[in-house]
Formats: sequence, structure tokens, C-alpha cells
Amino acid sequence: MRINLFWDYLGRFSGILTQFITSIFLSRLLLPEDFGVIGIALAVNGIAQVFSNFGFSSYIIQQEEENQRTINTIFWFSIAIGLLLSVAIFLASPRIAIFYNMAELRNILNITSVLIVLGIMSSVPSALLLKRQEFKKINIRNIAIALFSGSIGIFLAYRGFGVWALVTQQFIKSILSVVITFIIAKWRPRWIFDKVEFLKSYHFGKYIFLSGLFDGIYGRVEVFLIGKIFSLKSLGLYTRAQTLDQTITGLSASSLLNVLFPELTKIKNDKEKLKTEYYKYFEHISFVFSLLSAGLYLVATPLFFYMFGENWIQSALFFKILVLSGFAYPLASLMLSIIEARGNSKNFFYADVVKKLIFFPGYLVVYFYSLEAFLYTLLLLNALGTLVNLYYLNKEILVGYKKSILILFQYAVPSLILAVVIDYFFPSNIEIISALIKVSVVVITFTVISYKTNSLTLTLILNFIKTKR
Repeated sequence: MRINLFWDYLGRFSGILTQFITSIFLSRLLLPEDFGVIGIALAVNGIAQVFSNFGFSSYIIQQEEENQRTINTIFWFSIAIGLLLSVAIFLASPRIAIFYNMAELRNILNITSVLIVLGIMSSVPSALLLKRQEFKKINIRNIAIALFSGSIGIFLAYRGFGVWALVTQQFIKSILSVVITFIIAKWRPRWIFDKVEFLKSYHFGKYIFLSGLFDGIYGRVEVFLIGKIFSLKSLGLYTRAQTLDQTITGLSASSLLNVLFPELTKIKNDKEKLKTEYYKYFEHISFVFSLLSAGLYLVATPLFFYMFGENWIQSALFFKILVLSGFAYPLASLMLSIIEARGNSKNFFYADVVKKLIFFPGYLVVYFYSLEAFLYTLLLLNALGTLVNLYYLNKEILVGYKKSILILFQYAVPSLILAVVIDYFFPSNIEIISALIKVSVVVITFTVISYKTNSLTLTLILNFIKTKR
């Protein structure tokens, strides 16, 4: 597992670093409004793609062997659904453009609708690569795609193509993903459709699909609301902050969970071992993300000013609020990964439904109040959502509540409160040295508290340092 984790982290770090550098250049060459337009188009596609994902990828990964009848059946069914969804967006694009009072949005949606089919085409071979745990190939692919598509996007933005630079970048990225994924997976579809195998995969994935449907819609409602209620500029500023937050989360948490899921499926019937693994990774994630969130909160303003430029300085405020709840996503994902690895897609679905019901008031806040109020509301709701996941995980493997909550409080409370207090008395500015001094105070204080409370993660770090001397 360690070699897989190494390659996944190395690949993700390189790929995300490439995307990050690309976004810096694009942000300086384009306006927030351009990112707002592409944000709406990708949000429409994102919801459509949810309808094409019936939890089949998880079903392929969870199977002990590669059943070609199942794999081909899933592939062709997904392609058919993807084509229908692309046509639906093409037909709906004029009304969506009228709704946002933007004629250019129609042409953009017509082009980006093709991305749905392209994304579906690579989903099955991607699942096979994950099942085989070929993380080296996966991440070399991601780096190559990010480098090439990013270079094209920067070139077109420099040449004055505006939002179409972003559209072209996404299109090239999707085409390359299909071609390269099929090559490295060494898999070709065959004309096979087995009704029995389809029903098996459907019964496994139906709750994951419904969960993904809720997640996909709820995760993009704010994009539609912000773009309509406020402005495309506000949407662009928000999506820039959200993208950076998700990029950091993807680098730090998704790699771990991506590698961990296939491993969890191997011990899915051993509840005690699952509990041991859960507590271990829960503490590691809490330690890392509490410290990471606090540090990012304090450096947000100079980070956005020097990287993206003065046009994006308001995004720093949005980013600061988002990173305060940064610890919630990886912890919640860890819990859901264990539930999914156990094959209990019903509890997976129920957990997501309850969370979405809890999150609904947040959209009322953005409608009646402000974008900042909406983000502060999400901060509270993310914490409640983590507790919901803990409830359903407890039903699955009886982990209990007390130990998890104590671990969370051990790390999240001191680091985040300390960061907020320091920032309140010494407000953020664009000076890097000032921000780094504040981060240093948090890191030292957090380390001392962790040492005094016998932190498992800190102990492992210290032991690792000692062995390298």
C-alpha cells in the first residue's frame, strides 16, 4: 500500500501543481466573469454526468475478478445514457442562455455537452486501473494531460480568446483522457450486453447513484444561484476560491482515500480491523487538516494577491471561510469509504440524503442574505454533516461516537480557534512575512498541544525523524 500511496501522492502533487500554475497564468490573463461563465457550463454538465453514474465504477472495483460481461455491459449502458444527456443539454442550451441573459452561453453549452460522453468513455477503463491499483500509470497520465491542456489554455488566453480558452482547455483535457486511459488500461470494449449482469450492477449501485444525484445537484445549486442572484463576477470569484480549496483537499485527502478504498474492500468482513484502520486514519487526517486549514486561513490574503492578482483579492475572503471547514470533507469521506467498501450502498445513500436535508437551509441563506453568510452557514452544516456520517458508520461497524469526537476536538478546536483569534487581533494584509509569522505561532502552539496530549500522529512523525538521523 505504501508504494501505491507514494505514487498517488507524487502523481497528484505533480498534476495539481501543474493545474495550479496553469490557473495562476489564466487568472492573470482572464477576468473573473470568464470563470463565472465556464463555471455555469461545467455545473450543468456536472449534474448531467451524475445521471450517467449508477455507482458502476465502485461495483467494478469491488468485484474480486474482472468480469468482461459485466464491464462491457456497464460501458455500453453508460455510453447510451451519456448520449441522451448530451442531446438534452444541447436542446436546453437556448433556454439556459436566456435565463442568464447571455447569448454566448448557448454556444459554450453546445460544445461542452460533448464532454459528458467523453467523460463516460474513460470511466470504465479508469475504474479498471484503480481496481488493479496501477497508480503510477494513472498519475503519469494525469500529469501529461494537465501539462498539455494547460499549455493550450494559457496560449489561447494570451492570444485573447477569453472564455473560449477555458472551453478549449476542458475539451482537449477530456479527449486526451479518453485516448490515454484506453491505451494504458489495455482494454477495448466488445459488443456485449448482459441483462443479468446489468441488474446485478444496478442493484449494487442504485443507492450510490441516488446519493451521487443528491450530491451532484446540491453541490452545484450555489453556482446557479450565485450566477443568477449576484453576478458572473461574483460567481467567478467564488469558484476561484472553491477551486483552490478543492485542489488542496484533493491533494491532501483524495490520494489517501483513493488508495485506501481498494484496501478497505479486502478487509470489509473484518469489522475489528476496519475499526482499527478507521481510528488510525481518522487521527492522521484530523491532525493534518486541522493544521493545514489554520495555516491556509492565515495566508489567504497574500496568497491570492501575489498569485492571482488584485482582481481576485475578494476571493481570499471566500477562501478563508471555506478552509475553516476543510477538515470536514476528508473525515466524512473516510467514513463513507468504509461504508461503501462494506458494500452497504443503502446506508451510503441514507447518510447523503440526511446530509442534503441538513444542507438545504444554506441555499435559503444565499438567496435571502449574502454570499459570505452562505459560506459561514456551510461551515456549521459541514460539521453537522460529519456527525451524520459518523452515525451511519457506527451502524455499520460500531465505532462509537466519543472517541471520534474527542480526536476531532483534540486537533480541530485549538488550531482553528487560534488561527481565527490571531487573525482577528492582527488582521490579514498582503505582507507575506506577517502571515508567515502568524502561521509559525499556530504551528508551534499546535505542536506543543499535540505533544502534551500524546498525539499518535505527532509521535509517528517524531519517530520517523529520529530514525532518519
